[in-house]
Amino acid sequence: MKCPKSVSVVSWINIISSALFLISFFIMFNKHWTENQEDKGPIPMHVQYLLSCITFVINIFCGIMMLQGKNIWRLTYILLGITGFIFSFLISPNKLSILPGAIIFIIFALFLFSQKANEYFKSNQ
Repeated sequence: MKCPKSVSVVSWINIISSALFLISFFIMFNKHWTENQEDKGPIPMHVQYLLSCITFVINIFCGIMMLQGKNIWRLTYILLGITGFIFSFLISPNKLSILPGAIIFIIFALFLFSQKANEYFKSNQ
């Protein structure tokens, strides 16, 4: 079965935005503004960056695998997103800053679990 447009769009947005984050991370890694943020959260900034990089590499892989119809990677993307938002909510000094990303994630999840998407992932098992 051909990949639905909704799955393609979500997957490509996920791949491109995650890749752009990784590029910007390596460009901005040693900037002084990160030092000012360390004391605002319970987890050191370098640990948060490491977890973010790992998450975005997994997100890129999830996007590639969802384009191929691998259901386990759709579920991995959702589980990783939920875990990430819970983690972010617990450590973020500004809880409202998480809201826009959460709304986008919910919209993506709705697209990934639409009827056409479910049929697509079911046919590729």
